[in-house]
Amino acid sequence: MWKIKNIEINSPLVLAPMAGYTDLPFRKVYKEFKVGLVYTEMISAMAIHYNSSRTFKMLDIAENEHPIAVQIFGGELNSLLETAKYLDNNSSCDIIDINMGCPVPKVLASDSGSKWLLDPIKAYNMVKQIVESVKKPVTCKMRLGWDLKTQNYLEYAKLMEKAGISAIAVHGRTRSQYYAGEVNYQAIKEIKASLNIPVIANGNINSLKQALYVLNETKADAIMLGRGILGNPYLLLEIDASLNNKKFEYPPLKDKLLVFIKLANYAVAYYKDEEFAIKQLRGQAIFFIKGLPFANEYKNKLTQIISIKELENIFKELLERLTD
Repeated sequence: MWKIKNIEINSPLVLAPMAGYTDLPFRKVYKEFKVGLVYTEMISAMAIHYNSSRTFKMLDIAENEHPIAVQIFGGELNSLLETAKYLDNNSSCDIIDINMGCPVPKVLASDSGSKWLLDPIKAYNMVKQIVESVKKPVTCKMRLGWDLKTQNYLEYAKLMEKAGISAIAVHGRTRSQYYAGEVNYQAIKEIKASLNIPVIANGNINSLKQALYVLNETKADAIMLGRGILGNPYLLLEIDASLNNKKFEYPPLKDKLLVFIKLANYAVAYYKDEEFAIKQLRGQAIFFIKGLPFANEYKNKLTQIISIKELENIFKELLERLTD
C-alpha cells in the first residue's frame, strides 16, 4: 500500500498513459490484472478550452477504474488552469497529472510535453498556480532532460516537489532518446533519494526480471508499465504474484486471446459503433499474437477486420492450426 497525498493505492503496478491505447475499455480490462493506478490518454487542455466533444468523451471514467489519474497536456497556463479546475469540480478522477515528457513534435509545437523541461522556473510557476487552484492531488510525468547534454532532472524534480506536486513519474530517458536507447535507472534512483514524495519508475519494463530489478535498484514506490504489457496483460499478474511470494503460471494461449475479445466487446459497447471500435483495435490485436507461428500471416488478416465475428474466426483458425 502506498499513497499519493490522500489517495490510497493497493499495488505498485501502474498503467502508463498511452495515446491511442488507454481509453476506457482498455483501462477496464487491464484494471482486472492487479493494476493499482491507471492513467487516461493525454488530454489536450486547449481542446477542453474549445469544448471538443471528442476530447470530453476521453474523460469518461468507469466505476471499477479508481484510483485513476487524468493526464493533461498543454503549454499555456490559462487553458491548463481551466482544465484542472474543470477536472477538480466535474470529474470523478482522483488525480490530475501533467504531461512533461512527451517527445512527439506535434506536442512539442504547443510548448507541451518535454518542452516543460527547458524552463524549470517557468514550469515551477505554472505548476504552483495549478496546485493552488485545485483540491485534488496534482502529479507529473517527466523525462531526464531535453537531451543527453542537458539532463536537469534533479533540479527539475526538486522544483516540482517545491511547487506542490504530490508524486512524480519518471521516464528514464531524455526527450532526444524518444523510446530508444538505454534507460537510466540510476537517475530515477537519485530522484527518489532526493524527494519526499512518491516516485514512479518508467521505461523498458517488459519482463518480471526487469520489473523486480527496477523496483529494487531505484527504490521507487511503484513502476509504470506501458508498451511492455501490450498484448501481455498476464505480465502484471506475474509481477504481482512474485511481489507477494506466490507462484504464477501463464494460462493457455486461448485465455489470452479471450482477454482481447473481451476488450473488443467492451469497446463496441462503449463506442456504440462496431466497425469504428474494431478498427481502433486492429493494432492491439497484432500484439496479442506477436511471436506466435503464422503471426505474420494473421497480422495481415487482423489489419482488415471490421467486426467481432471476424476477430473470433481469425483467433479460432489460428488456435486450430497451432494445436494440429
